[in-house]
Amino acid sequence: MVEIKRRKTDRRTLYTIRVIKDAFIKLVKEELYSKVTITQICREADITRSTFYLHFTSITDVLNAVLDDALFLVQDSTTGLDTDDNYSFDYLNKNESLVPACQRIGDSDKYQSLLMDPDLSEYIIGRIIAHERGKILPLIIKKTRLSKEDAETLFTYAWC
Repeated sequence: MVEIKRRKTDRRTLYTIRVIKDAFIKLVKEELYSKVTITQICREADITRSTFYLHFTSITDVLNAVLDDALFLVQDSTTGLDTDDNYSFDYLNKNESLVPACQRIGDSDKYQSLLMDPDLSEYIIGRIIAHERGKILPLIIKKTRLSKEDAETLFTYAWC
């Protein structure tokens, strides 16, 4: 994989990166991810291809940056499972969607179209799972007193 030499992060760089991400999101709202091209992103962002490649290596690189932004929305939020509360299994079964990453991304007009794209949904869910695993596993272990291995199995099963 080619490694990009990162430029100094000044206002112009931040602006350009934001314009590229916004152009990507706009294009994914209009058509499937698999149909979006770097040329389209450059046109929409009003930048040259070389400017695109100063900041990103591929469309997947842009997608990952956008997903990182979306996941940052939930980074400081609680998981919905407070470790001091005593939730019953019935409560958890009735409230399966206690993973705020999915909820917050799905509720965001900006990122919702990414989740709705059939080409992306599985990839995005995988990224969310990886992001949430470190927060959710300790809670499962604490609440259920399962071994780490069993908690991992439960976590994986819950996402399938």
